[in-house]
Amino acid sequence: MNVALKPLPKMLSDITPQWLAVALRDNGFDCPDPVAVQLGPIDGIIGATGQIGRLRVDWGAETNLPSTFVAKAPNHDEFSRLANQTMRFYEREAGFYREVAHRIDVQKPKGFVNLFDPDTDHNLLIIEDISPATAGDVTVGTDPETAGRLLELLARLHARFWMDEQLIQPWLHTWDRESFWSNAWIGQLGWDTLAEREPDFYPAELGEFIKRRYLNDTPTWCAEIDARPWTYCHGDYQLDNMLFRPDGSIVIVDWQLGLRNCPGNDVAWFLATSCWNIVEHEQELLDTYRSSLATSGGPSWSHDELMQDLAYGLMYWVAGQPVTATMDLSHYGEHAERMGRRFRAFLAGTRDAAVRWDIASILSG
Repeated sequence: MNVALKPLPKMLSDITPQWLAVALRDNGFDCPDPVAVQLGPIDGIIGATGQIGRLRVDWGAETNLPSTFVAKAPNHDEFSRLANQTMRFYEREAGFYREVAHRIDVQKPKGFVNLFDPDTDHNLLIIEDISPATAGDVTVGTDPETAGRLLELLARLHARFWMDEQLIQPWLHTWDRESFWSNAWIGQLGWDTLAEREPDFYPAELGEFIKRRYLNDTPTWCAEIDARPWTYCHGDYQLDNMLFRPDGSIVIVDWQLGLRNCPGNDVAWFLATSCWNIVEHEQELLDTYRSSLATSGGPSWSHDELMQDLAYGLMYWVAGQPVTATMDLSHYGEHAERMGRRFRAFLAGTRDAAVRWDIASILSG
């Protein structure tokens, strides 16, 4: 990293015109010296564990570069620091833009500045501002045509990296990482807290199965899922991370949970959280994914093979949702109400999918 860029701005509001110019030039972009850089919010968007904002740049001269960017960096409160230390969100998104983004034909924001300072364990990412566009909303749901398009995109992504050994990288998380299971107590605490508040939220049989199979023996489950066929997974493939442009194209954002994993992780999360209002179309959506996976170069899975992978993929999600659903949301400020509805949608959607697919029977067979 260019010494002139260190230390990285700790807060996005610390980005100066001079620093931005050096960062862009260091990443291969010709640009004039900016006259001013102003940080502002992105309507309706707040990072769960990180800073995110829109940079407006007054270039003061002709340039091919845009006048707005989206900037992302970790938060520094204790909760975010611990979460990022464990899950390495920003290291993973940096790895995506460095080593994966150029290999896929799924639309995603273009990367401009992608920096990591190992001395401070701090990342800073500056990417394309996708506007105008309308973000999806998990609390509203979707329609069958849009869901089918999104599953076709996902299948192409999964097929492109199916068992690709180039994905065996230190930055790309897998289930055998201790960080996935060393903090299993957090999941147990969330589960116990929800059980105290809403003892009948989960059917008794499902609740006991999740505790026995995952929460009480997370390392064994992690080793089991890590042995399954894998690909590159987005890791948070749901409507809030999809931007719909006026021309009809769809841009997938927030690649910070990317990991090498069974594809059911992505498919289950999308169906459970974003398609809750069209469950009567679920079979045809599953068929769309299977067909697109095969025609894009992936395996020709049967319905039962896909359902088994969905069950494995959903286990992590359904077991973990009580953590966010019971946490104190006050640090989200004016966005707390929206985040609460969003987390509640995740909680209910994953429970309903676990019941609908009867994952206890599938994973006990």
